[in-house]
Amino acid sequence: MSIVKVKILLAVSVGLAAAAFGLVANATGVRMAHEVRLKGGWNIFYLPVTPDESADEFFADWPTDLVGCYDQAGYLRTEQFVTTAEDSALGAIVPRMQLWVRGEPGRSSLSAVIGNAVYLVNITNRTGFVKTVFGEPVAMRAVWHVSDGGDTPLNYIGITTDGMATTMTSDAYLLGLNTGWTACYTLSGRTDREKPGLTPLGFGVTVENGAAVAMDATKASEWSGPLFVSPALGIDL
Repeated sequence: MSIVKVKILLAVSVGLAAAAFGLVANATGVRMAHEVRLKGGWNIFYLPVTPDESADEFFADWPTDLVGCYDQAGYLRTEQFVTTAEDSALGAIVPRMQLWVRGEPGRSSLSAVIGNAVYLVNITNRTGFVKTVFGEPVAMRAVWHVSDGGDTPLNYIGITTDGMATTMTSDAYLLGLNTGWTACYTLSGRTDREKPGLTPLGFGVTVENGAAVAMDATKASEWSGPLFVSPALGIDL
């Protein structure tokens, strides 16, 4: 086989693989498609891509006026749930998080949407909201904070299953996670609730790509790579 033929076949194979994972190429580099699926009311979701748009452009057609952003890879303690959402004086979205506020640039600290972050939002459309977004794929990285002798924080952690499985159960996804965690929750709450509630995530429940959970930890940890644990996929630093 000629070198030219090999190059053509390789290019076709790479293109097919990229298409399988929702990857597209443009003038600024590789972009990945990601579908955001939210229910009406309170949601937390993980964004595995960094879009090109500003926050104003990105959230322009979303049925919400306020979005909170939590950097799950941050070393410094970031305001988050304490024990439970109901007991927390913070509520779900607080000024100490990065905020996007519709039509109020003076209050907004989130000007650019970032990947590897967890977003908190109250969707005012009771039927929910679905949108496909495009952006540069980012590496999964997370830091678990533990009790400082007072309150025990619940860390927001994103779920990414792209490239590993179409669907995955919670026990498979969290297998081997060495943080000493004892509680894992999803977010719940109607549109008209000022604060969200937490619903325990049971084992055997299917987890979806782009979802997020709130977890405790008894051991500080930084995780690099998907949480679906194996030596080839993630390294607990």
